[in-house]
Amino acid sequence: MKTKTIKCRWTKAGIGTVEVVILIAVLVGVALVFREQLTEYAKHIMETVFDDEIVIDSLK
Repeated sequence: MKTKTIKCRWTKAGIGTVEVVILIAVLVGVALVFREQLTEYAKHIMETVFDDEIVIDSLK
């Protein structure tokens, strides 16, 4: 009886770990597929945020 209880606890903990690993794998896969689009989007955001001309023009 004790063996089944202990085995059940370990199995549930293992399932949670597997779910996290699968989620990370999916996120990495999506990042690899859309790498170029994500890079361009990040560059656009950085240029928009840190472009001095836009900041100065918006303050006038």
